[in-house]
Amino acid sequence: YRLIGEVRRTLDNRLLAWERKYAPARAFFAGGMCYLCPMEGCARARGLPCRHPDKVRPPLEAFGFDIGKTTSQLLGVELQWGRKGSLPEYFTLVSALFTNSKEIDITPETLY
Repeated sequence: YRLIGEVRRTLDNRLLAWERKYAPARAFFAGGMCYLCPMEGCARARGLPCRHPDKVRPPLEAFGFDIGKTTSQLLGVELQWGRKGSLPEYFTLVSALFTNSKEIDITPETLY
């Protein structure tokens, strides 16, 4: 949780910043749980309204994207899955930014 949470928080915040910078745009966060609040601080987990509805973004899977096929065919990355008692060799987080902007300046170096 801690390692993925740190990466997701960084990536999700960058996506939100790019969403504003390259408007009109829409960010899609990696699938899985939300990392906007610390685990123990999530209002939704206690049945209360989300404290960050303006920052919540859906994953691509919610719109029917086949992430395994997308990563394999477009990126050359095969998803790996953990097995009982062991983690996969690596984790793959897939997020996206959809925009009509012609002035995109996002490179691997600007991700971190």
